[in-house]
Amino acid sequence: MSRGSILTDALLGRDDARAGIAFSVGIALFLVFFLMSTIGESQRWMEGWFGRFSIFVVLGVLIVGGGIAAGNAYWNDGLVLSWFLVFGPVFGWLWNWFVQEGTVFFHEAIVPVLWAVFTAFVVGTIGYVIGRIPHGLPSRDTGAESTGWLLRVLVGKNPMRSARWGLLAGVLFVIAGGLIYVTRPYLSLPVEGVDLVELFFPPGVLAANTLLGVLTIFAWMGLAMWPAYRNAGLFVSCGLVFGPISGALLIDFVVGGLSSSGPLVDATFALLAALILAVILGTGGFILGIGFRRIMIWRGNNRREQDVSV
Repeated sequence: MSRGSILTDALLGRDDARAGIAFSVGIALFLVFFLMSTIGESQRWMEGWFGRFSIFVVLGVLIVGGGIAAGNAYWNDGLVLSWFLVFGPVFGWLWNWFVQEGTVFFHEAIVPVLWAVFTAFVVGTIGYVIGRIPHGLPSRDTGAESTGWLLRVLVGKNPMRSARWGLLAGVLFVIAGGLIYVTRPYLSLPVEGVDLVELFFPPGVLAANTLLGVLTIFAWMGLAMWPAYRNAGLFVSCGLVFGPISGALLIDFVVGGLSSSGPLVDATFALLAALILAVILGTGGFILGIGFRRIMIWRGNNRREQDVSV
């Protein structure tokens, strides 16, 4: 049974029966991965396995989790259900990593919840966009404008223009990685205690110098504001931040040997750190860019009304 509300359809799905099936699948995935995690923890193979194949675990979550979320989006819409289908297995898998057997403390339980929420938000949203794009491809009637208000918020009104922003993010990835590689081991800035690579990790700058840290955060948010002001989507803003930060951190973590677990683990840490920063800074910049754009449109409309009245 269809709900008929555009907002409800976009968030919870178009059909109640299909939404119920998706919810049941999410519960089933939680139980399956919880049992797998419990068996792995009891036999002490899970931690060593993750250490050796961490990058493949991350890729698996992106590909499999994103694929499930995309399938739900294509089949029945529903962004929240796409999130839930990723949240269930991730939460089930991580629970035994952080919660001690027989005890449940808040500080232990909140960690797998937060990681599962973050993973569901990122991977589930990416999968949702992929799944909905076939329903919003350009047509003769709409030209290059994507259909669906939620899809427009995420990828912008013009998918081809958003793809060009993606190419720019790729160029920034290469430039940032090359810059950090040629200036290794560390290029110190005039500000005491701050190296060049830390500009790509704002929390580090903030800890060393509060003023420069705040300026660095606003600079990254300003980069994310640019596509938002040009009417691109949230993904574009986050991607434009993710590109250079991931390029710099990959070189710094992998070449510098962040941990003793090998380059795959170091690369995983770099990508996760870049992803978290991109979501936070990109979302903040996107909100500011959209707000600034609306202010400029409002001022332009007022100016035209004043010209007409004169």
